[in-house]
Amino acid sequence: MGKAITVTGRYVRFRVVPSTIEVRGYTLTGADSPDAGKNLPLNRPSVVFTRKVALHGKTLTSGLTLDISNEGVILERSGAGQDMKVQAKNCPQGGLFQLEPEPGTRERNSLGPDYRFTRTQPGGPLCVTHVNGRFSAYDSPELASLLANTARRSTWRVASGGRVGFVVGEDAAEGGCAPRG
Repeated sequence: MGKAITVTGRYVRFRVVPSTIEVRGYTLTGADSPDAGKNLPLNRPSVVFTRKVALHGKTLTSGLTLDISNEGVILERSGAGQDMKVQAKNCPQGGLFQLEPEPGTRERNSLGPDYRFTRTQPGGPLCVTHVNGRFSAYDSPELASLLANTARRSTWRVASGGRVGFVVGEDAAEGGCAPRG
C-alpha cells in the first residue's frame, strides 16, 4: 500500500494511504480552543475513526495534489477512472472532514473504541456518540444513502458529486445529535 501521509493539525490528525486515499486513525487531539466555549470534553487524543475508506477498488496513480491553508488541507488523487478528494479543517468544532469520490462509490467508516453510532429517530442522522456522552457528532451525508450500519461501522452509497462528512459539536447538536450528558 505504500507509506501513509500524516496530516497533523492542532485539533485533528490522521493518516492517508496515497494509493487509495483511505483515511486511517482520524483523531481529535483534545487541544483547547482559544474560545473556551468551543472546547470538546476530551482530556487526551481520541481516535474517532480507525478507517474511512472508499470501496472503489482502484489504485490511484496520478500526482497527489495538496492544498494547505490556515484552516485546513485538501488532498486529491486519481487513477483508473476514479478521483478521490479529502477535505479536512483544523478547528475544534463544526464540519471537520469529508471524503469525496468521483464518480460515486461506496464508503465504509469504522469507529474507534470510544465511539458508537446511534440513531436518535428513524430516518434521522447517524450520530457518533463518545462513551462519555458529553459531546455530539455525526456522519453528514450529501447525495449519499446509508446501506448498513452497526454500532461501530457504517456503509454508504455515495453518488457522483456527493460525500459523507463529519460534523462535531454545536453543529451536530443542531443537526439532531444532541449530547447525552
